[in-house]
Amino acid sequence: MSAPNDAHAVSNTPFTGGQKALTIAAAAGVLGLVLWLVAIFTGDTTRAMFSWLWAYFYWLTPVVGAMGWLCAFYAAKAKWIVLPRRLLEMQAGTAWVFVILFIPVIVTMKTIYPWMHPETYHDELTTRLFEHRHVWMNHTFFLVRAAIYLFIFVGISERLLRWSLGQDEGQNPLNTLKAWKLSPGAMPFLGFCISFAAFDWLMSLNVTFYSSMFGLYVIGGAVTAAMAVWILTNIALKTPISGNHMHSMGKLMFAFNCFWAYTAFSQFMLIWIANIPDETPWHRMRLWSNWSWVGWFLVVFHFALPFVILLSKRIKFSRFGLGFMAVWLLVAHAVDHYWIVLPQLNPDGPAPSLSDLGAFVGIGGIVLSAFLLRLRGKKLVPVGDPFLPTSLEYHP
Repeated sequence: MSAPNDAHAVSNTPFTGGQKALTIAAAAGVLGLVLWLVAIFTGDTTRAMFSWLWAYFYWLTPVVGAMGWLCAFYAAKAKWIVLPRRLLEMQAGTAWVFVILFIPVIVTMKTIYPWMHPETYHDELTTRLFEHRHVWMNHTFFLVRAAIYLFIFVGISERLLRWSLGQDEGQNPLNTLKAWKLSPGAMPFLGFCISFAAFDWLMSLNVTFYSSMFGLYVIGGAVTAAMAVWILTNIALKTPISGNHMHSMGKLMFAFNCFWAYTAFSQFMLIWIANIPDETPWHRMRLWSNWSWVGWFLVVFHFALPFVILLSKRIKFSRFGLGFMAVWLLVAHAVDHYWIVLPQLNPDGPAPSLSDLGAFVGIGGIVLSAFLLRLRGKKLVPVGDPFLPTSLEYHP
C-alpha cells in the first residue's frame, strides 16, 4: 500500500512492450472499420453514420477529459500525479487521430443533421426556427467551428506532452513552469470547446432541443471516463504507482461520476419544471418509450451502484477492484452516449445494429493503436520532472 521511497523504484528504460496489444488493437480497428463499411454499402447509410457519431464522441471524451485533468493538475501545481502522469499525457496525445476520424462526419453531414435540409420540414414554426438558427447552424460555420475545436484539442495536448517528454533526457524544470503557466489559461478554452462540440455534434441532432446544462453534462461524463481510462492504463502497464496514488485516482473518479449524475438530474429537473415545448420532447422521447429502460439502467448502473461501491476505501486501494469499477463506468458511459445519440433515429426504442459494433470497435482499435504506438520508445514515467521524488513519497 505504501509509496516507493526512492528513485530506484522507477525504471529509466524506454517502454518497448505492448507489441501484442498493438497488433490486436490494430487488427480489431481494421476489422471494425470493414464491418462498418459493409454496413454502409449493404444497409442504411443514415443508421451507420449515427453509429459512427456515437462511437466517435464516446472515444473522444476520455481524450479531451485527459487534457482537462492535465490542465487542472498543472494549474493546481499538484505534485502527486507526476509518477502516473505520462500515461495521461499519452491518452490526451491521441487527439490528432480524431481529426482524421471526423472526415466521415463532414462527408455525410446532410445525412445526420436535420438543419442541413430544412426543406423537408413544412410547418411554419420549424421553418422559422431554422431561419433563426441559420446564422449559427450552417454548413460553413459548422466546419469552421469543428476545425477550431480540433485545433485547440491537438494544440494543447501536443504542447503539454512535448514539454514533458523534453524533460526525460535532461533536467529542465522550466518546462514544468511553462505547463503551470499555460494550463490555467487553457482550461476555459477546453471547457468551451467540448461544450460547443457537444452542442454542435450531438444536441443539434434534434430540431428544437436546447439546454444550457448539456455541455456540463457531457463534461461530467468525459472527465469520469478519462479518469477510468487513466486508472486502467496504469494498471495494465504496471507503472510503479502506490496504493495511495490508486486511492486518490479512485476518489476523483467517484467524485466526478457524482458530478455527472448531478448535471444529468439538474438538466432533467430544469426541463421538467420549465415545461417548454421546445425542450420537453427530448426527455419525453427517452422516458415514454422503450428507451426508458436505458434511462433506468443509467440511474442504477452509472450512478447508484457505483456510488455505493466506490464509497469503500478498500475498493479504491485494490488494483482489481478499482480496475473493475473503471471498466464498469466506461461501459455505462458508452450506454449514456448511445442514449443521447440513437433516439433521434429510433424514437421507439433501441435497435442495435452491426454498424454500432463496427464503428465502436473500429474507432476504439485505431485510438488504442495510436496510444500504444506513440508510447513505445518513451519512458512510462516522466523521470526528468523535478517533482518526481515528491510523487514517489506521496501519502495523502
